[in-house]
Amino acid sequence: MALLPLTRSGPMAPGKWSQNRLLLLRRLLRRMLRLLAGWIEHSARLLCSIARKLRSATHARMAGLSRRLALNFVINFEEGSEPSIADGDGATEAGLIECPSDAPPGVRDLASESMFEYGSRVGFWRVLHEFTGREIPATVMACALAMERLPDATEAILSRPDLFDLCCHGYRWEDHCAMDKEYERSRIRMAIDLMEKITGEKPNAWYCRTAPSVNTRELLLEEGGDHFLYDSDSYADEIPYWTTVGAAAKPHLVVPYSLCTNDSKYAPGRAFSLSDDYCA
Repeated sequence: MALLPLTRSGPMAPGKWSQNRLLLLRRLLRRMLRLLAGWIEHSARLLCSIARKLRSATHARMAGLSRRLALNFVINFEEGSEPSIADGDGATEAGLIECPSDAPPGVRDLASESMFEYGSRVGFWRVLHEFTGREIPATVMACALAMERLPDATEAILSRPDLFDLCCHGYRWEDHCAMDKEYERSRIRMAIDLMEKITGEKPNAWYCRTAPSVNTRELLLEEGGDHFLYDSDSYADEIPYWTTVGAAAKPHLVVPYSLCTNDSKYAPGRAFSLSDDYCA
């Protein structure tokens, strides 16, 4: 048990004791603040060290390349090629519309169809104006059927070869991941033939609707031969890389796609469609 310090006149006066307690608390507070400052300084140094290591790793990865940032802008040109009952499909495409479709199975959803039509009538031209007004080059990932059905938009793209290069986005905006091999081969062949008919040249690049099948890359090289310089059916990296295809291990270039700035993640039911998704 602690004892009160004694003086010549007996125990310390209450006022003196209170002053000593206050002094002790001040010293303790100063010590705690010094410890906190030291912890903050240590944390800051640690974060700076991590940042330096990350920066060094990035520089090492980009060794041999220009230190300028390389960006590839993409314009997806799909409207008019999406699944539709009017085209003989079982349902109207409702994957990237503004609200869930209320149409029962087998019934055309004209609201959904008109939302896609807005893209071709308004959205495409606004985006095109932003790129041409700033002279910014971009890759147009175009579905062959969309190019055929929207000749004015196609002409606007083809008239600026200095700004826009084409990447075939399939015959239609359809899922390749579940296609059997021979059916997918026929769809790839149709896409190549139609784009050659429209542009006068076979496409030299390819990107499926989100996910390819296990056969897509091999079929591309079989059907397109050396015309296909690359495909973007990968999300595995931030810079281009080489892979091999088929039993002959043919070298093939992959230019990865990114969904970081793709609006598909904000569609209903996707990654960031609710406010709570940003706090998870």
